[in-house]
Amino acid sequence: MSHPMCLSVLLCATPALAQTLRTVGPGLMHPDIVAALAAAAPGDVVHVTAGTYAAFTLDKGVTLRAEPFGASVVVAGPASLAACIVELPAGQTAAIEGLELRTQVLVRPPTGAAAAGAVAFTGTDVTLGMTVQDANAVLRDCVVDGFGAALELLGTASVSAVQCQFRGAPASWLPNPCGIRAGGSSSLHVGNSFVRGGTNGFHGVTAAANGVQATGAARAWFVDTDVAAWNQSTLPCAAVSNQSSSPIAFERGSALDNLGAPGSFVGAVQDSLVLGVSTNDQIEIGQLFTLDFRTRPGLPVFVHATFFLQAPVSYPIVVQPDWGFAANSIFLAGMVADGQGQAAYGIVIPPLPFLQDLQLWFSAWSAIDLPVQLAPVLGGTVR
Repeated sequence: MSHPMCLSVLLCATPALAQTLRTVGPGLMHPDIVAALAAAAPGDVVHVTAGTYAAFTLDKGVTLRAEPFGASVVVAGPASLAACIVELPAGQTAAIEGLELRTQVLVRPPTGAAAAGAVAFTGTDVTLGMTVQDANAVLRDCVVDGFGAALELLGTASVSAVQCQFRGAPASWLPNPCGIRAGGSSSLHVGNSFVRGGTNGFHGVTAAANGVQATGAARAWFVDTDVAAWNQSTLPCAAVSNQSSSPIAFERGSALDNLGAPGSFVGAVQDSLVLGVSTNDQIEIGQLFTLDFRTRPGLPVFVHATFFLQAPVSYPIVVQPDWGFAANSIFLAGMVADGQGQAAYGIVIPPLPFLQDLQLWFSAWSAIDLPVQLAPVLGGTVR
């Protein structure tokens, strides 16, 4: 299932990046994350050893990850409402991997800037909700609990999420604790995930909220994703409430209202061909990395890969925002989905030292006719 020839072509396109490896921990190169980020330059990799650290601002294209894999790295601000802030200049990409952020997370452009770069969260837990405003974020294998909404998209935000959980606020006094709330002209692409709105609150008091709520001109695509309102009987809540000017695409998922009744949609929600993707693997040197795609039976699936995760753009022939694949990716393989709509692609990451700590991203597209449908973006740092 590996494809060495395709990978050889991809390796020819490997970017020549000058990077410094920095380590964080007591007695190491940097005592805390804040100090490491202050010294880092775009392209650097920051390994954070187990411990508890202060909230930080990530304002350059740096990879920040727990090391070794699975280390308990907790970020908790000096005050309960301290936030971790991501403010990336346009054209830069950052990554946060394996951290537990017991803070709010705010992703936005730098002060005075009209555009932002892209940040990727992998294996990251967020306790007090994430807000993405006029910026770009990719999430994989993350758990986001709300402070109000778990995930909120504002302005021109664009988010792609795979294998994540988004859960409404843990406190009943917070307003409208949706699992995901999208407004403005934002775009949202979610696959193989779970979204829950509402909360059981304090002392058993419930707060009502939809699982997903869209307003303004927000666009959203859900595939292989279960969405639910909190199971309570006080106020009616839908799994998906769409007040946006655009219909929401919802393919192969469940949608439960606050009483557990299925098919819970308000507003324009429709079945749509959306390509799903998941994996059980980490991207590790010398190991097989397998992508499990899911579409409709008998449809083609074309896999692409890239070392560049760029801010997404829209093309007329592509339904979802394209995160750089049309301009920068290498074609790896074409397949046909089986009778269950499944197609698997595997690639062995060769034991080449220069691949360590590089970003590697995958997507695929499938179509009956134009426009084509993209899978959510999936990837991360090569370990």
